[in-house]
Amino acid sequence: MTVAVQSLSKDKLEHFAILGMQTASLLHEVNNKLTVISGTLELFSLENLNPHCRERCGNLVKAQAEIVALVREAGSLAAGRVESFFHAEPIAVDELLERLSGVDRPALLGTSGLVVTCDPRKTSRALADVVRNAWQAGAAHVRMDVNRIGSTAVIRVVDDGPGIPRDVADRLFSPGVTHGKIDGHGLGLFSARWIFEAMGGSLRLERSDVSGTCFRITLPLADSEA
Repeated sequence: MTVAVQSLSKDKLEHFAILGMQTASLLHEVNNKLTVISGTLELFSLENLNPHCRERCGNLVKAQAEIVALVREAGSLAAGRVESFFHAEPIAVDELLERLSGVDRPALLGTSGLVVTCDPRKTSRALADVVRNAWQAGAAHVRMDVNRIGSTAVIRVVDDGPGIPRDVADRLFSPGVTHGKIDGHGLGLFSARWIFEAMGGSLRLERSDVSGTCFRITLPLADSEA
């Protein structure tokens, strides 16, 4: 349920403002600690390590850099700087899908060289949330179909899972709503849709029955593709 800002009392608004400032302050401290960790890891990576240790150290450096970026993003939101949260740029759909991390990548049915405009890191994270949702809900196979409709790239995430009950499907994109996952928090799809819509695209449940589920994602094509 969405609550209009106008309906919030002055005390509530001040409360949220204070929470935002305190969160930004905490994130600043976390970032300082991460800077120390980053420097130590970089120095350690210069040591005469065996290949396996060097690779693992490199993975730690990369993961730490990603955490720093996430902390900075969270800091921007906490401070109310939403305009600095997104950094849209043209990117090939192939490259965008290659950035999926933390999930088993689904089978991919062609992209025809499509180029979209979006924030690559946040969009790939949103895509990963949709794909991960399918695996965690019990799908044995997941595929992505990509095609072009007008000035839009359409990505469908199709799985062969048990389907989503109608009463859950109607509320699926609300925070806290989840289905078929043991440790689900109901935030992945809610966050994913918010990101796709911020990119000028969309995310919706196109179909769900006993044969599986299909999510439909749209993203605007870059000017060169329109």
